[in-house]
Amino acid sequence: MTLDVGGVLTLPPVDELLRSHGLPAMAEAMLVAHHAAVTVEDGLLAQRGDEAVDGFGAERHAYYRAFAAAMGAPHDALVRVVDALAEMAIREMPWTLAAPGALQVIADLNSAEVPVAIVSNSNGTVEAQLRDMGICQRGPGPLPHVAAVIDSAIVGVRKPHPQIFDPALDALGVDRHSVVHVGDTVAFDVAAALAAGITPIHYDASGTCTGDHAHITRLAKLVTLVDARS
Repeated sequence: MTLDVGGVLTLPPVDELLRSHGLPAMAEAMLVAHHAAVTVEDGLLAQRGDEAVDGFGAERHAYYRAFAAAMGAPHDALVRVVDALAEMAIREMPWTLAAPGALQVIADLNSAEVPVAIVSNSNGTVEAQLRDMGICQRGPGPLPHVAAVIDSAIVGVRKPHPQIFDPALDALGVDRHSVVHVGDTVAFDVAAALAAGITPIHYDASGTCTGDHAHITRLAKLVTLVDARS
């Protein structure tokens, strides 16, 4: 199995900003808002057809607005949340809030003897970030372990390009047709997995995606789903 990071294991650290405007900043609400906003972004990206997808254009701005709106932000707070998220992207700030279930899911997969690798579009810091957050580490040690942490900035290729999965598959040592990839986007995760010959599982806690592919709404369902698939 391969796992994405942002929107699966981590969330953006905008909790204090939300609270400053009297908005709920519970991780579960933020996760649902993120996935609802991703559905908006995915829909806009799909309209671009075969054009290059970089994740930093007008579609990402639409994501920011949808996220803020889903959190219940009034107009003045909506603008501030949008600006904060945009600034994080420009500065390549890591998402440092653990998503619901993130601190348990890899341990559960380890217990079920499911080999795991991380595959993330990131800025070169994702391995250290996951270790510092106590989510996982590469190789044996005190934290749940993964076979590899593939960071796009280090390997030089980003999802949706399928080649990003190659080093993860090498580390896992399994046939690609037996691998599932769990991510929060259609345009990047589902598309890349399909192109790589890997089965995608779309993590959508909001339940708003209607695409013709497998979905989960809770990370805790992963072990059960993989066991059933096996």
